[in-house]
Amino acid sequence: MIPVGLSDDDSSLVFQRQVFIDERPHYYQYSNKTEDLTGEELFAQFVPQQD
Repeated sequence: MIPVGLSDDDSSLVFQRQVFIDERPHYYQYSNKTEDLTGEELFAQFVPQQD
């Protein structure tokens, strides 16, 4: 994540992932295809796997 406006040339920036899609308004969507994660899916990435 980076702050908006940090770079003078943001033409190479691409939105690749949306998180908390289960909490966003139904009308909110990026125009390009992204990886979509719910809050549960996002947090599951940070939980250590148990054997």
